[in-house]
Amino acid sequence: DTEGGDFSTTVSKDGYPLNPSDDYWRLNKDALISLGATSRLISTTNRGFRQALQRYAEEMSAMHTYNMAERFKRFMRDTGASQVTVVDLINWRASLGQDEQWQLGGLKGFLLAWHDYGFEGVSEEVVDLLQGWRIQGNEKGAAVASSCPETGPLTDLEMAALLDWANMAVAKRDIAFADYTYLLALMMTARRPVQIAALRGRDLVCEAGRGGLTYSLSIPRAKQRGQRFRGAFRTLSIIEDLYLVLKEQHRQSVAAASGAIGQVMAPELAGEVPIFLNRKRLKNVGHIDELENLLLGSTPDRLHATTGTLAYALQRCARRSTARSERTGEFIRLAATRFRHTRGTKLRREGFGAFIIAELLDHS
Repeated sequence: DTEGGDFSTTVSKDGYPLNPSDDYWRLNKDALISLGATSRLISTTNRGFRQALQRYAEEMSAMHTYNMAERFKRFMRDTGASQVTVVDLINWRASLGQDEQWQLGGLKGFLLAWHDYGFEGVSEEVVDLLQGWRIQGNEKGAAVASSCPETGPLTDLEMAALLDWANMAVAKRDIAFADYTYLLALMMTARRPVQIAALRGRDLVCEAGRGGLTYSLSIPRAKQRGQRFRGAFRTLSIIEDLYLVLKEQHRQSVAAASGAIGQVMAPELAGEVPIFLNRKRLKNVGHIDELENLLLGSTPDRLHATTGTLAYALQRCARRSTARSERTGEFIRLAATRFRHTRGTKLRREGFGAFIIAELLDHS
């Protein structure tokens, strides 16, 4: 396993070994992708395309991945393009007949996902163009809803399917508890990965009220100019299930930290332990003074999991996930941004104004 689409041997969703630099990818018994034609792409686009397609091969069905490769090759063949530009996409769209617009519809989702993954080759300019296009779908001749089923907000049924799968997967130990916790935190808080990474045990609050217990999370703010690490917070009400899962994840982190220093720590210090711990850096901690210094000293973010580690946790979930979309019949593509878009869209549908939505998504 490698972090973030590195070019080393991996496996397809169906478990077939795959070397992303090869020109032939066997994804399962029925799907073989030929990529020799991509040699005429400029090197950054070729690499970005293969990295994005590798993520599809790992996380999506073999046929869907095969179709994306074929559509991209068709785009290259029809336009003679050696990279993805606004001009080539506009020309390709104009050259496709009305009954073939769906070819572009499928490729649109892949190109947006490619950019979403952070790989080179798809510019902001291309993304702006694609997001402005409404393309006829080929399913029953109806227009695909304007929200892209691969990169846009998730439906209520897709969220429910993901939750059902995750609950089963963690119970059967198909995914690690920490990965499950991160996925749940993303789905239920719609916060940025950097904010979830910054959480500590003391941010979990359980209070007794007249109607029984209430649960909340003090979430550190992100993207605040000049703001120090964990310098400002917003409180978010959460359900008991998420509270209990985060509490257990924190308990495991405290146990690991206690093991490293060889002693049980006081509750105050335990409260400062990150919910998502940087296990690699913890290996260099051998004494309680070192632990205190790392948590409360001049570099208090050092023992928190990196956003890269959390992105990889989500990737592991995506590889294992069997949750499918009722819109496409395809595996649901997981991305942290999709959960934020989902929350924003849902709030807008329910009639909330811009200020309320901004507050609930933690925008200034």
